[in-house]
Amino acid sequence: MRMKEVCDRTGLTDRAVRLYIDSGLVAPERVSSYTGRSAIHFSEGDVAVLEAVATLRRAGFAIGDIKTMMDAPDDIPAVIAAHRAHLAEDIEQKQAVLRTLSGLGDADCHSYADVADIIRNSASSTTLPKEDLGMSFKEIKRIIRGRIPSLLALVAMVIGLGNLYPLAYNTSFAEPMIKSGGGYELHFSFTAHEGQFVLAAYMPVLLLTAGAVLLVVYLLGGKKRWLIASLCCCAASVLAMLLLPTQVEQRMFIYEFTNYRYSFMHSIFFGTSKAFDRFIQALKYIPHILALILGIIGLWREKELPEA
Repeated sequence: MRMKEVCDRTGLTDRAVRLYIDSGLVAPERVSSYTGRSAIHFSEGDVAVLEAVATLRRAGFAIGDIKTMMDAPDDIPAVIAAHRAHLAEDIEQKQAVLRTLSGLGDADCHSYADVADIIRNSASSTTLPKEDLGMSFKEIKRIIRGRIPSLLALVAMVIGLGNLYPLAYNTSFAEPMIKSGGGYELHFSFTAHEGQFVLAAYMPVLLLTAGAVLLVVYLLGGKKRWLIASLCCCAASVLAMLLLPTQVEQRMFIYEFTNYRYSFMHSIFFGTSKAFDRFIQALKYIPHILALILGIIGLWREKELPEA
């Protein structure tokens, strides 16, 4: 039985089930597929355990208490007695707060801060039990591992921006000049060429920048849709480069040409050939492609993360 079906049957969330697994309350079978990915399979016995755990948790038993009752049945009476005392104290605390709130008049409720001050200053005010929503250390590590591909995709996007920005800048504001000894040099006039050329040259940069920003939002805790939007921006950036006007593409190649044509790569691997020209033109696509691949892997791993 898969995770979704177990959650539907027990009423538990994915996060709660994984927390109980990490706490040792239930130990479902883990099966590795041919791709190396591990999947969790629950038996009917596992579901029965989770249903019992869910009932006890709703009754207010702590995970540690449930674990004690599972491992040491002889200690169950002591656990119940301690929990009964805890419930009595909890009820008394809540009744005290209820009495305080019942004594409030409309004139005392100008703001939430006023209400908080009255409860805080009340002789009967106590700290209510905290809801057990924290994540285990294993769960936190799983989240980090699950988002490593997306983090690497962000690195690839930043590298792509580092390559694309000077290309766009020189394409828009530089004039290539032929040197007497051969080759080219760029003279900056800081006067943009025709507006459509500038827009075409900078469009891939703007799209990739948007993709990187969206990916940062996702990594900081955003939903899966931020990652999807980031990948769409990255793919749109690739498409914008493929659809560059011929004049812009030729002007951009001049900058690539001057940077790589006489490099060690050219002399060692390619010599004088058109193959190297095609290679240096393709370099700007490599970070985009890596970012897309890593982002897709991150999207695939996203479904393994616990629900927020």
